[in-house]
Amino acid sequence: MSTIWEKISFTINGKTGSVLVPSEAARNVIAAFEVYKNPDTSLSDVRKYIQENHLPTTATEFGETITRSLDRAYISHFMTNPLYVRADKNVYQYFLSKGYNMIDDIDMYDGVHGLLWHKPKSPDRFIKVGYHEGLADAETRLAVQDKKEHNPKIPVGDGKKIKSYLSGLLRCAHCGRALHIDFTKSTVSDKEWRYLECSGFHSIKGCVKRRVEIPIEEIEEAALKAMKEHIREFEISKTQTKTVSSEAEKARAEILRIETETRKLIDKLADSDSVLFEYIQGRISELHAQKEELEKRLMTMERRVKNVDTEPLIDPLNRWDELTRLEQNAVAKIIIDKVLVSDDTGIDIHFSF
Repeated sequence: MSTIWEKISFTINGKTGSVLVPSEAARNVIAAFEVYKNPDTSLSDVRKYIQENHLPTTATEFGETITRSLDRAYISHFMTNPLYVRADKNVYQYFLSKGYNMIDDIDMYDGVHGLLWHKPKSPDRFIKVGYHEGLADAETRLAVQDKKEHNPKIPVGDGKKIKSYLSGLLRCAHCGRALHIDFTKSTVSDKEWRYLECSGFHSIKGCVKRRVEIPIEEIEEAALKAMKEHIREFEISKTQTKTVSSEAEKARAEILRIETETRKLIDKLADSDSVLFEYIQGRISELHAQKEELEKRLMTMERRVKNVDTEPLIDPLNRWDELTRLEQNAVAKIIIDKVLVSDDTGIDIHFSF
């Protein structure tokens, strides 16, 4: 931190103290965020901008002058680190949705101070508000992170080991556990039949269904059609002031339903006995938790609708049959969060943005 921030001492009413403020080297960080947030720029463009504008690439650390490489990996790292964000309440919601343990209350997220993270790849990871001033405003940092997370990384390969382009995305609509793809081959020809088995059937809790009878070819066809439609819908919604995403509309409708049910329950509290009162309170708490989760999802969807660059996804979707199964799987995992499947309820596709 010493290379980006410098300690400034002060005296007020006879009391001395110090504060961390951005140093000259902070100009690199600010420039990187500003350049990369644009949909058409890359990490190479960031490095080129720093070089062409002669921004400082050296800093003093422990009394020695060091030179940063400013390669793509280094730039990508510091744009991911929450150390540099001026964290506000949207940033709080972002890290909460990512499963971080939030050490400080949301009121501490004042849009000024940066964050410190611990064990970011561990299940017990946490986020804490720092004493230093952040560099990139929250909206810019979130736009950059959304771009980095949704930047298509399509691997090269034939994908022979992948049994379906939906591998890793299929879930049982009954128990929520993964659907495993298995297959049988003809002893006479090379013909292969693929089918789905629920991994939850043999678990401790079990599942009501062992196998899905819907042909996987039908699921794949439905998912491809849905992905193309979702991208078209997404492109239209980016040009409008409000998102028309079907996922967002579903979330808004569910929030309205929860609010209506909650108001009805509150009206019944005055005339309820002790048993009914306790039940109503419990139900209201459940509804409140559901509403909070929906509001977080809605906020994420509405933010991403402005920042996600879908252009790199349009071309592979248009030439889908030319892609290998591995490439198809990579594209699907960018667009789709999960596909819930059941013979009773059919195919329910949940998108990641």
